[in-house]
Amino acid sequence: MKQLTELARVNPVSESEGERWAMSPEGAHTLGLIVERANVDVVADQAPKAAGVAIGALAAAAVLAATAGILWLARHDPAAPALGACPMTISEVSPFVPPPGYPPEPTSSFRGDIWYGTDQLWTVLDVDGGYANRKSVWWSVEFRGGALEGTPDIEVIARQLDGNRVITSGGLGTNAYTAVDGWFMIADFPFELPPGCWEVTGSYKRAELSFTVAVPGSE
Repeated sequence: MKQLTELARVNPVSESEGERWAMSPEGAHTLGLIVERANVDVVADQAPKAAGVAIGALAAAAVLAATAGILWLARHDPAAPALGACPMTISEVSPFVPPPGYPPEPTSSFRGDIWYGTDQLWTVLDVDGGYANRKSVWWSVEFRGGALEGTPDIEVIARQLDGNRVITSGGLGTNAYTAVDGWFMIADFPFELPPGCWEVTGSYKRAELSFTVAVPGSE
């Protein structure tokens, strides 16, 4: 760490520059070698320019970690321990196909998502296992919608698997409708979840549906 700090003074690299380099194939390979050997000399077999950028990027990251208390490399590493071990539902299931009368896959309103659940209760999930900052939307063949069910009793609970926080819906939901999506429910649930690994469970009438998502970030 002392070597990296000294290098930062003579070869400064901004965080954005370091991020772009770390996300490149060349950067990822070099970072892997450095972490494995724990010795910056390992980049000597790389092109001189790449080696200079690698050392500078790591040095900048070390300085940022020392001053901000956050390890930049871990924050941008998708395999970081906190979320890398999160058993995201998306990697374990095949997309659900709703019954007739509903679109076979999410429409443009939910671009990039897949259906997940059963006829009794289903929702949309991000294809990458993350959590989209949007309304908590749910479908069910039991949901009548319209004036017949303006405030559905849809309950959502989120439990943090890598912590001890619990977030619950505030009350009854509301209904919504589009010509392509049909009638669906919007739970009284936060648009966002704090960073971490979360198990989200929705309950409606006799049906219950759970899934696990990873929310990246740092607090």
